[in-house]
Amino acid sequence: MRIDNVHQIKAEIERQIIVSKHDVILAKELLLTNQDNKINVLELMEAFVQSQNIKKPTKFFLKENEEENIQVSARYISIHLAYCEAVWSLIGSNSFIIENPDSRFYSPLSLNVKINCYDEFQEKTLEFEELKIRLPFFIHRAFSMRQSSKETYLFTEPDLLVFKDFPGVDEEMKEAFRDSLKCFNNDLYRPAIVMAVTALEGAWIQLGLALYELAKEKFGYDQTNYETKIDYLKGVTPITRKVEDINKFYSDYTHWFKDIAEKTDINHKHLNKVKEWSNTVLGNRNSVHYGVEPITELKYEAVYAQLLSFKRYIFDLVKLFQSVKDEL
Repeated sequence: MRIDNVHQIKAEIERQIIVSKHDVILAKELLLTNQDNKINVLELMEAFVQSQNIKKPTKFFLKENEEENIQVSARYISIHLAYCEAVWSLIGSNSFIIENPDSRFYSPLSLNVKINCYDEFQEKTLEFEELKIRLPFFIHRAFSMRQSSKETYLFTEPDLLVFKDFPGVDEEMKEAFRDSLKCFNNDLYRPAIVMAVTALEGAWIQLGLALYELAKEKFGYDQTNYETKIDYLKGVTPITRKVEDINKFYSDYTHWFKDIAEKTDINHKHLNKVKEWSNTVLGNRNSVHYGVEPITELKYEAVYAQLLSFKRYIFDLVKLFQSVKDEL
């Protein structure tokens, strides 16, 4: 990389700035788990930067460790922008309240990198004006959230729940569950269950497909039966019947799946409990049809409890699925 002047350095730093979803989530987590109801935004920003082991850019010279210094500068700016995005996202979702909406009480986040250009025998400062973001000095935890438990509070942020606790989950299932939590956060309890069940269906079906594939590849399961089962699982048969079939297959052939059960601590009895729970929430999902009453009342507390159960049981199904895939 050939760098001849500060303008090229500035352009290269801007090119390397990347604000990742992961960094925004980490910043949200720090803000949400902070014990204070009143948060000094800029102080916590510095704490966040330090927690990520981000180096602070120092003055550097042209044609001397340029690539490393540019990377450090870009990363430093990126992590600050991630924090700013997290702050405004949480304000926008009503998790935090601005102390004073008057713009005079906002503090501009200055992202400057000083570069000493010995070629020109003078020091110049790069200012990223287009990246300056105003932040409130203080934000307050929303009053409706202050009495909630830590787990309940984190539950209001879909990203934290899904990305932290669902590693390796199929993206379509993640999206369905994120949509479910968005519905919940907006008091749409029946749609929240519908979208969560979409994720649950995906978890069961991908497990069933993997179990039949393993049975064919390693244990000589009949090819014709295999193809019939695959078409059946991918077809329009009601999900309750598919769940029953998958659960029965895992139970009937425990000798085939013994190692998987031991590795995951999910034996056929455990899976049967997941099936029984699934039937209950699937029954609630059917309440979207006219005239059908949900099995349990779909109010805040009940739906909240169910969604926490989704988190646990979908993870069990995915854990089992991943173990099956590892055997293939």
